[in-house]
Amino acid sequence: MSALKSQGNVTAPKDAEVGSRRSNRASLELDRISKSYGPTVALRDFSFSFYSGKVYAIVGENGSGKSTLVKILSGVIPPDSGSIFVNGVPLARFAPQRALDVGLSTCFQEVLVADNLSVTANVHLWDRGWIRTKEKSRTRQERTRVLLENLGGGSIDPDGLVADLSLAEKQLVTIARAIAHPSASILIFDESTAALDQKLSSRVLDTMLKQAQTGSIVLFISHRFEEISQIADEMIVLRNGEIVGTMAHDEANGQRALTMMSGDEFTRLEAEDATLNATDEQKSGDHTHGMAIQVKDVKITSGGRPINLEFLQGEVTGLAGLDGHGQSSLLKLLGGILRPTSGVVECLVNGKQTTINNPHKAVHQRIVYVPRDRKTEGILPTLSVLENFSLATNPQRTRGGFISKSREVKDYQKYSRPLQIKVPSVDAPITALSGGNQQKVLIARWLAAEPEVILLDDPTRGVDGRTKSDLYALLTGLAREGKAIVLVSTEIEEFVSLCDRVIVMYQYGVSVDLRGPEISRSRIMSAMFRQEVE
Repeated sequence: MSALKSQGNVTAPKDAEVGSRRSNRASLELDRISKSYGPTVALRDFSFSFYSGKVYAIVGENGSGKSTLVKILSGVIPPDSGSIFVNGVPLARFAPQRALDVGLSTCFQEVLVADNLSVTANVHLWDRGWIRTKEKSRTRQERTRVLLENLGGGSIDPDGLVADLSLAEKQLVTIARAIAHPSASILIFDESTAALDQKLSSRVLDTMLKQAQTGSIVLFISHRFEEISQIADEMIVLRNGEIVGTMAHDEANGQRALTMMSGDEFTRLEAEDATLNATDEQKSGDHTHGMAIQVKDVKITSGGRPINLEFLQGEVTGLAGLDGHGQSSLLKLLGGILRPTSGVVECLVNGKQTTINNPHKAVHQRIVYVPRDRKTEGILPTLSVLENFSLATNPQRTRGGFISKSREVKDYQKYSRPLQIKVPSVDAPITALSGGNQQKVLIARWLAAEPEVILLDDPTRGVDGRTKSDLYALLTGLAREGKAIVLVSTEIEEFVSLCDRVIVMYQYGVSVDLRGPEISRSRIMSAMFRQEVE
């Protein structure tokens, strides 16, 4: 089979029933679907046929059209032109409930939950029995428990509030919701493993495979090629809103896909590989490693072990661990967002120790924090791209109570270019961007503050391969300038490729502290699952 296959017009079968659960003839067919936002073409003549029992991976750089495709299929937005057939029947009306009615169930990239409701209520948000539910609450709770247990969330209380869950646990709730809908025969997972560690990701991938094996169509949008290679029967590659090629499972190749996605030659990919596999000398540079920030006898929880660590200038330090073991909490402690149960967090400024106990003091000491959950902690959805970028640094552009927009735009261009942020206009709403581009705006916002310590919680979540490479090069460059970089990631390869030092957390304490040549995938994995490395 050729790695590139032309996409012709579709001929939809006419004898299938819309929304039939696990139908042997389930199909989703798209014929010349297009969508534009003003002069920006988000999707152009997308034509493809999806059939039951298969997992289809859809890949592309941020801004390639993936999010637009998901929104159209889920009924959030209508296409400008083209036709969609579900089991041979044209989809005439576009609305989220209509999509669910015909069997299209979506787990969106952004973690969409109602924090004030229980886990069970969130899993069953699609139920329209507002006054009286259509089944006993005990039945719902048991279904929720089983679904979450299968996904690796067995510790999640079906009766507990979603507000009390971690981001990864909330993600599992949204995945369970997509699967739980009784009419769902076409399941769409948009970056659904991006917020999960490797252990949970494996459980979710197994669930996707089982859904396909029982007759569902599964569409999986991801930037993680190692996951795609595990479960995808076919890979569809997008660039600038168009299909540029497809690959069957036995042809799937990450390097070839990157070439299709970017349109670049292999020389570009070789440069990326050089960045990802930088030597320890290249990572750290030749500068002096002074102490930038430290934690003294810090306990994240009352039952946790005391933590004593120093984070050095000129180093990229990774905080690793399975979800819920304290690495994200430690990062927030460094940024003053959380306070320790005991102990202190201090930074060194002009030779003096300064205690960090709130975000304002951290920013004043040029310590910045880029959050993991951009939807609730990062972006302001009612503001434009430029306004979101400028939030942290507007005081320095203000004269006589007025903000200089020309300086805003100049600063935005300075920090957005290295990150290759794709926007139709700086005045466009931030919500018009793909999730990956929103993430890049947040990173640019805090880089503009010219920090000395940069704290990043899973900075490449939902970000394409090229942008990862550019971000790695940017962070490495900042470390060479003497900045202290501390990051949490759900991707072990990110630690191996980027970090001078990796601290593995286990049960809210330090399992192991690895440096330079000690850093390896096997050592990190071993420390994640037990306190000591043999």
